[in-house]
Amino acid sequence: MQSWRLIDDKDKILQILIAGAPFAMGLSWHYLMYAAGILVWGLLFHECKKRGSVVLFKGIDSVMLLCFYLCVLMSCFWAADTGEALAGGLRWLSALGFLLLLMQRKADSETLDPFAYLPIAGCLMLILCTIGYFIPAVQSTLFFNGRLSGFFNYPNTCGLFFMLAIMKLTQQTDGLKKQFYYLQMALLLAGFALTGSRTGLVLLLFYLIVKAIFLFVNRLLNKEESVIKFGDITLAIGGVLLLVIVLLYVVITRDVYGFGRLFRLSLSEKDLVERVLFWRDALPILKDHNLGVGYGGYAVLRPLYQSGAYVTRFVHNDWLQIAIDHGLIAGILFAVLIIRALVNKEDGGNKSLLCLLAAHLFFDFDLQFGCVMLWLIALLSLSGGKRIEIRLKKEKAGVLSSVLCIACICLLAYFGTANLLLRIGNPNGAYAMNPLDAEAADHMMLNSADQRSAAEIADRILTHNAYDKTAWRMKSYDAYETGKYDEMTTAITKRLALEPYNVTAYEDSIELFYAAMQNCLAEGEEQEAKKLREQLLEVNKLRIRKKKNVSQLAVLAKDRPKLKLSEMDREIVKKVKE
Repeated sequence: MQSWRLIDDKDKILQILIAGAPFAMGLSWHYLMYAAGILVWGLLFHECKKRGSVVLFKGIDSVMLLCFYLCVLMSCFWAADTGEALAGGLRWLSALGFLLLLMQRKADSETLDPFAYLPIAGCLMLILCTIGYFIPAVQSTLFFNGRLSGFFNYPNTCGLFFMLAIMKLTQQTDGLKKQFYYLQMALLLAGFALTGSRTGLVLLLFYLIVKAIFLFVNRLLNKEESVIKFGDITLAIGGVLLLVIVLLYVVITRDVYGFGRLFRLSLSEKDLVERVLFWRDALPILKDHNLGVGYGGYAVLRPLYQSGAYVTRFVHNDWLQIAIDHGLIAGILFAVLIIRALVNKEDGGNKSLLCLLAAHLFFDFDLQFGCVMLWLIALLSLSGGKRIEIRLKKEKAGVLSSVLCIACICLLAYFGTANLLLRIGNPNGAYAMNPLDAEAADHMMLNSADQRSAAEIADRILTHNAYDKTAWRMKSYDAYETGKYDEMTTAITKRLALEPYNVTAYEDSIELFYAAMQNCLAEGEEQEAKKLREQLLEVNKLRIRKKKNVSQLAVLAKDRPKLKLSEMDREIVKKVKE
């Protein structure tokens, strides 16, 4: 009965979900986000059954979000990787359930603050990570290159978490004892500094400067004293003290690569230049695929467009990532939703959180963490407009809502189980449940009993993901084994297009062409051998072109390719040229 009383609490369950999600690895893995979705849709089902109705808010923002989700679903039909695109749709389905649950709560409580427990969660995370630092088995999970990455396992989004917790704490000064407030502020500022997030530091400084300018201008225009909030004062003083401490650490230790990197700010810094390189290389993808490439599509299409030797799954700009994944229309809807929330006169006390979150999204891939998706949904102005209450006592409405909730729960449970099987090392089970999962299929293919079986799996993969480089590699091996050298040439061409800066791909290709050429010469097929010789030399020319033709940004970011062949492959090329 105690657990049901917690569920019946109008505020706490949402607040715990918002504050607790970061501890589940930020809901980064699909199965974790699906588990949160099952919880949310289950709570929604319970809430609607209890109240006997479903509350919706019919407004322009809700309509735009619904259109956005339709874009997400539609992008699955022409996605580069159908399996990942489906996963992206299910992630947003979990977020959509959270929005509907939020609407039910806000229908009863206009003062609901989903972020009330965020500062406490930030303090708890720092304490747990400090304890974990002294446990070798978990230290590498909680800290990355001397920086606090927390349960997110990524320092920058962990920095965003602490930054939002700090901003929320500055709004809670009236309800806390001063000593408890100071302790929380100290812990949160320390956690933020340990993440070494330079983007977060710049955003916090910018916030304080803008706030100071606003107060000064307001005083001039109104000719009266503007009230400076206690929270902003303590944030400014605490921030300065913390920067002084970090500066002393840097001066004493000369370490600027852990959290000391806060003082390594420069427009020519590799991380910043590399981000600009990502953005510039990604724009042609949006131009060529303005309807979107589906969630995860950027990762498989990136090699076809990149102008430097870098590897990244995300473009490090969620505004651009949304447009690339789900289409230009979805990108515009996403931007308008955030802008409308920022200019909305009904502040609700959390506009500063949304402002900082929206700015941080411009420089990182925070929305790949499900908890950030939930934060964003909670901060948007989606409870405005005309309130509509659908009574569930009507037979059709009651059945429809029940079927919808149960269907969503079953869908998330099924695909969540498949993803969990993959994560715990059972790719066979994951592939049996979800053949569209390219990662599980790749595991199956690489561990096949023979080359023929691997090729059959590769064929199945390429029907829904024509950009799987591992599948094309297996196709090239199988074509060589069966003597289908034209098919081998096609597979090698596809593979090299998807691995332009992988020297192993060039070496494999050269060795395959050379072996095939030797086979043809042994069988007296000189014309075929000549074709294969030309293809081998073309592979080497392609390698040389890729090595030389890198953009200036790639040079500045130190992303020059290293494509030097092994001694054996250099000898093969030399021999073939003679």
